[in-house]
Amino acid sequence: MKRMELQFKGGLSGSEIIGTFTKKTEAEKVAKMALIKAGAINKF
Repeated sequence: MKRMELQFKGGLSGSEIIGTFTKKTEAEKVAKMALIKAGAINKF
């Protein structure tokens, strides 16, 4: 993760990266859950 942090230095720190995924559907599900938790969206 630390090396990946360098890829995101323009916007994300290591603590802000919520995961790495091999499947698009898995990434989308986690992203939507994070947006709901942040209050950015209100339903799946």
